[in-house]
Amino acid sequence: MAKDALFHNPLLRFCLYRVEAFPVKRGASDVRALRETLRKLKKGLPVVVFPEGTRGGSGTEKRTQSGIGFLAVKGNVPLVPVHIGGSDQVLPRGAKFPKRGRVTVTFGKPVRFTSGQTYEEIVAAIMDEIDGLTRCH
Repeated sequence: MAKDALFHNPLLRFCLYRVEAFPVKRGASDVRALRETLRKLKKGLPVVVFPEGTRGGSGTEKRTQSGIGFLAVKGNVPLVPVHIGGSDQVLPRGAKFPKRGRVTVTFGKPVRFTSGQTYEEIVAAIMDEIDGLTRCH
């Protein structure tokens, strides 16, 4: 999933489609993007979703979206918590070009959720897992 604004640039759009990315409208529920995600999950394809909906900087308040909880339950798939550290230094908000720097990616163990949990509970649990990964560094 990638924000739809990224698809306005022809070169970036070409690259995004080559890696099977698809646009998602931010700020509202994008039913089409959710359906596309579920279709990919049913085919056994991995999907990358950022629960915050955007890059977060270190020390910023994390506002999460409940769609990841919906996808975990409806797609009947485990979520793999991932922490990406340093990206806010390499590509700060508003920057046109990346800077030199170190980006680390830490993967946690897959976590499965049930339909007995609310989507918000699932998001909170996966964010706790991601926060646990940040303490590893």
